[in-house]
Formats: sequence, structure tokens, C-alpha cells
Amino acid sequence: MAQIELTSDAMQSLPRIRFDWIFSILIKPKTTFEKILTLENGVWFLPLTLLTVSAVLLVIATAHVSIEAGLPVDQTLPPNFEYFPPQSQDQIRQAMEVVNGPIFRYLFPAIITTARVWLGWLIVASGLHFVLTLMGGRGSNRSVMNMTAWAGLPFALRDLLRIAYVLITQQSIMYPGLSGFAPSNQVSILTSGYAELLSLIDVYWFWHVILLFVVVKTYRDLTLRKGVVAVLIIQIAALLIQIVPGLLSQQLVGLSIIQPFFF
Repeated sequence: MAQIELTSDAMQSLPRIRFDWIFSILIKPKTTFEKILTLENGVWFLPLTLLTVSAVLLVIATAHVSIEAGLPVDQTLPPNFEYFPPQSQDQIRQAMEVVNGPIFRYLFPAIITTARVWLGWLIVASGLHFVLTLMGGRGSNRSVMNMTAWAGLPFALRDLLRIAYVLITQQSIMYPGLSGFAPSNQVSILTSGYAELLSLIDVYWFWHVILLFVVVKTYRDLTLRKGVVAVLIIQIAALLIQIVPGLLSQQLVGLSIIQPFFF
């Protein structure tokens, strides 16, 4: 008994910041998840920090390349702009300069991206634990929170590769994921949402889903089939929720100048 308690205490004394897990989670996920499963403390900070930093760096790199190339944010001038009074035209031009400024180029996209990382983690981890529990599985919510955070590391790798592509080619990624299959004329919020949804799905998303399959295998009294169903349900829900920040970003960045009233 003393030996078991000593082993348990030794496992609990493991440091929260485990840099060695960064590569092992991608190469030997089963072994790493088994180690995480034995811990009672939270070890989610490091992977979420890496995901946040990589996502924000991608926003900065993309914005920098766009500014260097002289590409303005997509905007639409109001009809009959040339007939507006000079004062109104100046106000509209000033508004367009603000939209092309650092707040809309860097700050808003960075905030939305950060919220997507953290809210996405909370939704997937909490939702997965809830659904698995309803299906009869027994597992610790803390362990699922930890393992879900580490299962998101493929997205950090994707961001790093995208950053390298943007900086090397000096071009923004026009069609991330499967968004190239979306309709070219996104004239409605429905088609924009469809394109945004496809942009979230790629080989790294499938990699993340496979890692979650490994996570659900740690649940006791739960068949693999039920675990796979639970992961797919949560992932579909998470994808639908994640398109909201993307649509919001498009609305903030692609603001249309509204024609003023004249009296």
C-alpha cells in the first residue's frame, strides 16, 4: 500500500509544464494520454498557450503580408459616392482608413482567434465529457480537459506551416482547408457560413479527431463505438459554433459604408 501511495504521490508531483509531451503527443499519443490520465492537476496550460501563440502569429503574418502588398480590406463604397458632398466623402474615406488600420488588421482578428482557441477547447472538452457520461462512460472531467487540450496540438503545427508559407511566398492563404470547394460568389451569410465551415476542415482536423478517439478509449464502461459517436457529435457542434467568430470577423473587416441621409 505504501508503495502504491508513493507511486501516486510521485505521479502527482510531475511538473505541469511538460515540453517533452509536445512531440510525444503527435508521435506516441496513446502512451502520452495514459500518463495524462494518471494526473489530477491541470496540464492544459502549455498546449493552449502554444495554440494561442501560433494562431495569433498567423494573424500577424497574414496582416503584415497584406499591408506590404498594399492590399486593402474589402470594402464597398455607397452608391452614388461621387455625388456626395466633399465633407461626406472625406468622412467616408477616413472611415475606410480606420478599417484598414491596425485595430481591424491585427487587434480584432487576434482577439477573435484567441477566443476561438479557448472557447473551442472548453466546448469540446466539456461537451465530450458530458456526452460520454450520458452514454455510460466513467472518467474524470479534469482528465478530459487535459487530454483535449493536448489533442489540439495538430492545429498548432498547421499554423506554423501556414506562417512559413505566408512568409516565404508573401501571399495570404486564400482557400484554407476545403474552402476551395465552396461557391465562389458568397453573396449571403449562408454561403459565407458554408465556406467558413469548409475552411475549418483539413487533414489536421482529422488528425485532431483521431486523437480524440484515443482519448475516449480511456473511459471505462464505454464501447469504442459509443466513443466515436460522441466525438463526432461534439466535433460537428464545435464546427458549427466556430464559424460564428469567422463570420463576425468578416462582418467587422468587410464593413460596407452606408449612404447617409441628406436633409
